Amino acid sequence: ALVSLGLQPLDNPKPAASSSHGATALLRDPGFLAIIAASALIQGSHAAYYIFASIAWQQAGYDGLTIATLWVLGVIAEIVLFALSPRFTLQPSTLVAIAALSAAARWAITAQDPPLAVLAIVQLTHALSFGLTQVGIMGLMLHHVPGHVMARAQGYLTACGGIVAGLASVASGTIYESWGQGIYYVMAVMAGLGGLLIWLARDRLSHQPHKAAS
Repeated sequence: ALVSLGLQPLDNPKPAASSSHGATALLRDPGFLAIIAASALIQGSHAAYYIFASIAWQQAGYDGLTIATLWVLGVIAEIVLFALSPRFTLQPSTLVAIAALSAAARWAITAQDPPLAVLAIVQLTHALSFGLTQVGIMGLMLHHVPGHVMARAQGYLTACGGIVAGLASVASGTIYESWGQGIYYVMAVMAGLGGLLIWLARDRLSHQPHKAAS
């Protein structure tokens, strides 16, 4: 909070020249809908992980320090990816597709109840399954959404993600009770669907019609 006091304010955005790209138009834009749906599915696929990972690891006999270290590995990997992200040269849609495939692979491996050494490596892929998704989605938002409705678009993105993650969390309880670690296969399917969706929409998103405005 103290550091933020030294930030320079952004210039006030110019008012939109017309209402053709208003906030309500976002919900009629297939490209934008693909962005928020893909983000919700890939990020929502982490629901079971957030809820049940520590429980499963404790049941597997890992102590508190080991469990904490596993979580820290994911956070550190994510920080490193964010630090390196300005150097990425791939299209944002490609980044999201890679993130979705990484998430699907991560959950498929996690479902196997791997040994600690493998689990530690899998935890490092949080940088891809979560961090790279965030980087790619923000890139798509920047290039595809007009600047004057960016705040509304962020609201739609957050709301959609929250709804899907909430529903996935509720469903995870029932599925985990019956399938245990098999819940991660469901999460893998979610992530895969998100990647397929953004891949099918890649041509529409590659036009980046509002890049200059954003």
